[in-house]
Amino acid sequence: LRTSYERAQIIATHPVATAKFFNCLIKSILKCLVLGGVLGPTKAYFGTVESQGRGSLHLHLLIWLKHEYTPAQLKENIQNQDFRDNLLKYLEDVVKEDLDLFREEANDGTSTTSDISVSIQETGPITDEVVPACLSTPNPDSGDFHRIFCKDVVRLVETSNIHKHSTTCYKYSKG
Repeated sequence: LRTSYERAQIIATHPVATAKFFNCLIKSILKCLVLGGVLGPTKAYFGTVESQGRGSLHLHLLIWLKHEYTPAQLKENIQNQDFRDNLLKYLEDVVKEDLDLFREEANDGTSTTSDISVSIQETGPITDEVVPACLSTPNPDSGDFHRIFCKDVVRLVETSNIHKHSTTCYKYSKG
């Protein structure tokens, strides 16, 4: 990986290419994940793109899921135990804030096949030059796919999506 400064230089030098790449990336995410149904059927979405101080683009996105309930109907249905149970089950399936279940399933020791695809977790230590998301995807036909997938999710989140505080996080705090 290039340093933050080098990446910022590339973005500043090639803003049109950066914007086109970002647009392509967002269209793919919307098509495959949002409209593909990861959160359930989608009725609509709205997003706005912003640039950070260093010029990199990011998206704020609001997604409306398709359902036929009015607020009054939701209030009425929430009294029904089956509805509550199904709603909680759905929310717990979609909203994740920890890796406990993935860690548990990744380490269940049920590896029974000798034809295991190489995954992020099985490739050895990740170096600064290799981005975990760019390594090969495990074979979905493998009998061990679910375990390998869970290991990959843990590795990706731990290397890419967990914030580590630095001195700049506190530069405006008082006290």
